[in-house]
Amino acid sequence: MSKVYLVGAGCGSLDLYTVKALELIQNADCLIYDRLVDPQVLTYTKPDCEQIYVGKQAGNHTLRQEEMNALLVEKAKVYEMVVRLKGGDVYVFGRGGEEGLYLKDHGIDFEVVPGISSAIAGLAYAGIPITHRGISQGFHVYTAHSKDNTLSHMDFKTMLPDDQTYVFLMGLSQLPRIVEGLLTAGKASDTPIALISHASLPAQKTLVSTLAQVIADFNEHPLTSPLLIVVGKVVHLREKLNFFENKPLFGRSVLVTKIGEEPSIISLTARENGAAVKEIQTGTITYMDQPLPDLKQYQWLIFTSRHGVHGLFKQLKKQKVDLRQLAGCKMMTIGQKTSDALWEYGFCSDWMPQSANSLAMNQEINEQLQGSHSLLLKGNHPTSLKGFTDQLQVYTNTVTAIESEETHYDYGCFSCASSVQRLHAATSIRFDCIISIGPKTSEAIRQCYPNTPIIEVWTTTKQAMVQAMLEDAQ
Repeated sequence: MSKVYLVGAGCGSLDLYTVKALELIQNADCLIYDRLVDPQVLTYTKPDCEQIYVGKQAGNHTLRQEEMNALLVEKAKVYEMVVRLKGGDVYVFGRGGEEGLYLKDHGIDFEVVPGISSAIAGLAYAGIPITHRGISQGFHVYTAHSKDNTLSHMDFKTMLPDDQTYVFLMGLSQLPRIVEGLLTAGKASDTPIALISHASLPAQKTLVSTLAQVIADFNEHPLTSPLLIVVGKVVHLREKLNFFENKPLFGRSVLVTKIGEEPSIISLTARENGAAVKEIQTGTITYMDQPLPDLKQYQWLIFTSRHGVHGLFKQLKKQKVDLRQLAGCKMMTIGQKTSDALWEYGFCSDWMPQSANSLAMNQEINEQLQGSHSLLLKGNHPTSLKGFTDQLQVYTNTVTAIESEETHYDYGCFSCASSVQRLHAATSIRFDCIISIGPKTSEAIRQCYPNTPIIEVWTTTKQAMVQAMLEDAQ
């Protein structure tokens, strides 16, 4: 039996999605989402999930609400699980009640999954608690967007108590009227007010002022929607409670190139440090389907990437090879992520070189192998490694179509030369600084981006790339 899930997507950041929301997104047959949803969440869907963008930008809706309601019913008749993903909370000025009633009237089973409203989380990410003992004993949340484009639904005289917090959602176009309404009603002109744009996202900006001065400050430092307006004494606490905008990479834009579809550890770590991260896939991995040699003849199996690990073990499983046949083989891995991939199959890396420099690495490898019979598991590109006996291609890395609307990033992160060359050939993106793993990658960067500063990381762990950005940003 089909079901529609009305799911709150939270304040903006993917980090604020509930566990249940992500589980539903991962299993949805059809995902219907609006403008305030983090695009990164689309990467969590099944390959065959139909994704439908329905806009919902103020004054420029891709679908009218009546059409939205009908679409939910239409898709519920086609798919078993339909997820309607709405910014914030479903029932906090999200028109979720209207959609639920329409589904009920048309005999469609539905369920509601609450989300974290920007009225709570948006303030928290700006360092403003919505209540605080001794300062604010309660809060009131209003929508500044109405059908007739007026504020007739607001009684500003009820907003005079200064032991309360007043929050206005979707308030960008109505800011002058809200300020005028509060002042006319008798609100003190020195009352603190904060404007929060793109709350919880790396693009977040916050303007703190007073009712008397805020319009002038806003005109001098304009903000864009979505915008939160907060009025009350709790705004003063921002100076000490502002954790998000004080993160070391806050306000920095980072482009991370990757091979394959898996999320990058560089991206995850950079986001944790406040950066606005964009991932671009520069290659697609296809695993080879071919007979394997007798692995018992080798003392060492050498893996240069996690794809080599997956390629071998996928083929071993397909050929129904007993993994105990690998008991006499030692495993060599290049890079921590390769070692982690090996551990997924229950094998520990016996040895991993510490240098990212190809010359030094080859010297380490030769000393370790000492003439042992060894097999290198690799992709379709030439390798700079030496010292191995045989090699076997277990995957191909082919070029992916690359598109980017952005033309500038503070940092670019490259872990292989092919990603550098492919991105440069497909885009006109510029970087203030590029983080590179190893001299081979750095040489490709110098050829493609000759005037861009390079920070070369002399380690095989990609977390070191983020550390390089942190040190450079200080």
